[in-house]
Formats: sequence, C-alpha cells, structure tokens
Amino acid sequence: MALDALAVLDGHGVSAAHLVGASLGGVLGQWLAVHHPERVLTLTALTTTPMDNDPGRRAAIRRARRLVEVSYDRASDYAAARQHDLAGARFGDDRYAALSAISAPPW
Repeated sequence: MALDALAVLDGHGVSAAHLVGASLGGVLGQWLAVHHPERVLTLTALTTTPMDNDPGRRAAIRRARRLVEVSYDRASDYAAARQHDLAGARFGDDRYAALSAISAPPW
C-alpha cells in the first residue's frame, strides 16, 4: 500500500509531499519516511503505533493489553476488525527499520 501512495504521487508528477496518515496510514507514512525519505517533506502520524521493533515499545504495548481487551469486548463487527489487522500483517521485515532513520521534520 505504501508503494501505491508513491505511484499516486508519480502519476500526478509530485516528487515529494507532506504526508498525513492515521492508524495503518500512519505506519505506511513511517515506512515511506524510512525507505523513501526523499519523497517525504513532513510526516504527521495520527492514532498509530511505531513500526520499529524496540523492546521498550513492545513492553509498553503489552501494558496496553487491557485497553485492547476492553475494546475487543465492546466491538460489534469482528470481521471488519480482523481485515484491518490482516492489512497491517502484510508488512515484510523492512517494517522493523529504526524510526531514527526518518529525516522528515514533524509537522
């Protein structure tokens, strides 16, 4: 999906853009900022998680487990939620790049 975003920019003749992404879109923006920094002028990531594999962040995610459990208990459309999870699961190992590689300034 991140490469699709680059294709849209290419199709419109845009060499670099200000990116805004929410949830999975925020992760896609992080991936683009790490792997194609020349295409990202600024990055605004909303309601998303870091894409790197830092052990400290993994521990913080485990402390958030209760929030996820409550959210799951309140959900009414499990199939829709599962599709969202599957989209994020299709990232390759390059998802675990260090976010310190992002050179785009914050917005």
